[in-house]
Amino acid sequence: MPVFEIPISIDAGQSLAVGALALLLGAAVFQIPVLLRRLLTQSNRPQPWVVSPVWPMAGRMLMVLYAIGFLYLSLRWQYLDPMHVGLVPLTWEELADWLPVVAGLTALWTAILWGLYWRRVRPFSDQSPGAAYGTLMGLPAHLVGEEAWASILRGALVPAMGLYWGAWSAALIRVIASLLLPGMRRRLQNDAGRPFVYLDWAMEGVAAGCFAITGSLWASLLARTTGHLAANLVHRGIYLWAQRRARRGVKAETS
Repeated sequence: MPVFEIPISIDAGQSLAVGALALLLGAAVFQIPVLLRRLLTQSNRPQPWVVSPVWPMAGRMLMVLYAIGFLYLSLRWQYLDPMHVGLVPLTWEELADWLPVVAGLTALWTAILWGLYWRRVRPFSDQSPGAAYGTLMGLPAHLVGEEAWASILRGALVPAMGLYWGAWSAALIRVIASLLLPGMRRRLQNDAGRPFVYLDWAMEGVAAGCFAITGSLWASLLARTTGHLAANLVHRGIYLWAQRRARRGVKAETS
């Protein structure tokens, strides 16, 4: 099982500053749709599109674009090291003995736990982040955004803490930062929204473990994707089943 040793960089302070800047600017960018919607709803005659449910999705897509753009510019202007971010070649021969097993067990574990929980909750609305699980591009955008944020923090922390502790510290900061987001308390108190928060946290840990072993964001992204895809398939199946049962109940009451 290969372990890539990344030496401590003399630019550790610069990398840490870049990571802190990414979090601060991200918090500001996250507030843009919220503040804009609040200003528009304060008008005397707000338009119907102002209260549209599209706003949460727009805010989430803005955060995804911000994370990708920040990561790209940080690499292009050499504020972050591509090796620390995880842009290393993924040699399949070195990973074939363990990565498919880890990805497969992650998908199976996620699907079983997800199915047991959602069968009990029986959701009648899509409570995934920005309805990401209910749209064609929502899940890929969610996965890319999550990995981009993780890559920024890994690139910031690995020079100062090394590959292993940098990867796990980045995952811990991601969890803590998510708790500070507006609306997170409401999602954690919602039976249908809470499992999506737990899923993101769990996949953050799985991705961090794969990155700590390989030093590659591609292995991290692969593990994260398998878990989310398994949960997505179970989610859509139970969600559609719950909707069908609800429609049958309405027809039975009206007949």
